[in-house]
Amino acid sequence: SQCDQLIHLFVTALRVLVAVVVSFVLGAALGIAMGSIDSVREYAKPMLHFIQGIPALSWVIFAVIWFSTVELRIGFILLIVTMPSFALYIDGAVRGINLDLIHLGQAFRTNRMQQYRMIIIPAIIPEVISSWVVNLGTAVRIAMVAELIGSNIGVGFQLLNAQAVFDMAGAIAWTLCLVALLSLFQAMINVLEGRLLGWRPKGEQP
Repeated sequence: SQCDQLIHLFVTALRVLVAVVVSFVLGAALGIAMGSIDSVREYAKPMLHFIQGIPALSWVIFAVIWFSTVELRIGFILLIVTMPSFALYIDGAVRGINLDLIHLGQAFRTNRMQQYRMIIIPAIIPEVISSWVVNLGTAVRIAMVAELIGSNIGVGFQLLNAQAVFDMAGAIAWTLCLVALLSLFQAMINVLEGRLLGWRPKGEQP
């Protein structure tokens, strides 16, 4: 039924959103630490590049071996694939902040926490938004692969069923549902971007 189809789409959307939010929190913390502390960057950046170099299919296999719970498998796969990208994006953004802003804050005797809240975080918002755009697209695609392994609900599960009975129409329909889901996510990001960066002159907005 149509209600059941919506449930499959909702479950996939929820899995993606929860995993990407957790990934962002961890990646942002690591990225800010990397951008602010050279020793953290020295050790963390090669490790992140190493993680990114491992194919998503390998992570799927690792997750099947390590975790018995389907939701843990899916969450782990989404987290490990998207978190390095968040960290590297935000590391680059922190490193790219205009030093004049930092010096201005120091001139007003701001402490470290005030510098993060009033200078660093507002300055990296454009890169944060870009990282969300990239990682949401990646997460939606990876979720399909992750849901093929043991899941009995979700769009990936429905695509597997369509493949099993050679239902081309069903496969196309579920693929279009995924495209619509990603478009919805992108629209939400665009609204958030407008609110967060609405103060900037038009020529400076991405």
